[in-house]
Amino acid sequence: MDRKTKQKRKALGYDIEEGESPSEELANQNKIPAWVFGYSALASFIIGIIGMGIELSNDDINGVLLFFSLSFFLAPALLTYPVFRHVLGEGKTGTATFLSALFGYYIQSEIKKKMDK
Repeated sequence: MDRKTKQKRKALGYDIEEGESPSEELANQNKIPAWVFGYSALASFIIGIIGMGIELSNDDINGVLLFFSLSFFLAPALLTYPVFRHVLGEGKTGTATFLSALFGYYIQSEIKKKMDK
């Protein structure tokens, strides 16, 4: 039997080794690596900073808030999501997403408070 056929049989649940369940294997295959979130956060932060600089140099304040949110809300949320996912467990991705968005909101609101002073 070739490798491809073995993988298909294992995915369908025919050739399961003892102590292994097909749902555990599928969960490991669908998990996005943490480095993707790290690089996405870095890119989001850099794009936001550059965008704010461009918008402020054009004296157009309408887009500054969008780029500000990109840098100081989305970037921290993306950066902390893998940490929350690891701490809470693989099955609670919704809770990890909510907590990372809450953390991003907290960071953004603290920076806004410092800017208003």
